[in-house]
Amino acid sequence: MFSASPSVARGQTATITGGADASGKTYTWQIANTGASRMVEARFPHYRATLFFPPVGWSSDCTGLVRPGFKEESGVCSARATDPGDGIAPGRSASFSMQVTAAGTKRGPAEAVIRFADGSESVVKGVELPLREGIGDKYVSLIALGAAFIIFVAVRTLRKRRTETS
Repeated sequence: MFSASPSVARGQTATITGGADASGKTYTWQIANTGASRMVEARFPHYRATLFFPPVGWSSDCTGLVRPGFKEESGVCSARATDPGDGIAPGRSASFSMQVTAAGTKRGPAEAVIRFADGSESVVKGVELPLREGIGDKYVSLIALGAAFIIFVAVRTLRKRRTETS
């Protein structure tokens, strides 16, 4: 479970806790408003999200969602209070969640952005989000096995040379 701290923007702050469940397919975050103005928007970057669920009274839109024939790309899911009065009041919190296809993703810290009714924004760093696997993440076991094989062959070759020269 991740807990992320905000970078402060004009005195407005928010904290985000949560992240992926054990399967890595569902992410749930609790956003607490520690500022003085209502929170009216939250933006979560993602890789391979399929669904996004904002709190009641909020609308959402996402880019880069997984669909049949989709182009694999990163995206952003945004949630907005339908009316500023539906925003998250100071001292209150709300839950947001996202479903992802776990294949090809990894969990990792990234930045989410919170916008307040007064127009200020807070960038919250260290939020656990679904990220694209790097080439090293995908092939780390294959690379390790290849390296072990190369070391094995090198050691055998050196031993063979020593016994031939003795």
